[in-house]
Amino acid sequence: MGDLMAAAKRAWRILSIVITTAAMSSIAAAQDPTAQPQEAVPPPRPQPTNQHVLRGCLKGSTLADIEPTSPLRLPEKLRVTSIRAIRSQVKALGGHQVEVTGALFGVPGVEEGTLLGDSGTLKVYLGGKDPNITDDLLVNRDDPPSIRATMIKDLAPACKQQ
Repeated sequence: MGDLMAAAKRAWRILSIVITTAAMSSIAAAQDPTAQPQEAVPPPRPQPTNQHVLRGCLKGSTLADIEPTSPLRLPEKLRVTSIRAIRSQVKALGGHQVEVTGALFGVPGVEEGTLLGDSGTLKVYLGGKDPNITDDLLVNRDDPPSIRATMIKDLAPACKQQ
């Protein structure tokens, strides 16, 4: 009986060594030693939801004769507002055909603000307004339609004749 117990112990040790070796081999095979560790990719920066490119004639600080853009219904004129550096460009480009990039304000049907997060069921914006809030709670609801320019590009030294 002693020989039988000793043989069983040896068989058990051999079996556990074989199982351990097989497990270690499969783990080593799953890991590719030539693979480079992946660098952490930073999450994308929030993008403005209200960034538009409009072409028209710059008359003072007003963008007029705006070329039609597909889903938007824009007013005939938009006031151009911006930081001081771009305001000086606006003054210098008076009477020119320009392309203005920026956010629209006071234009019906245009979302205002910057999208911070979107879970699929909830969107979080910085700035802007909620169209579901009644008009009496909105701030600056009487502002004239305007574009807050982030970039202005000179297209032609004179406006197109219409």
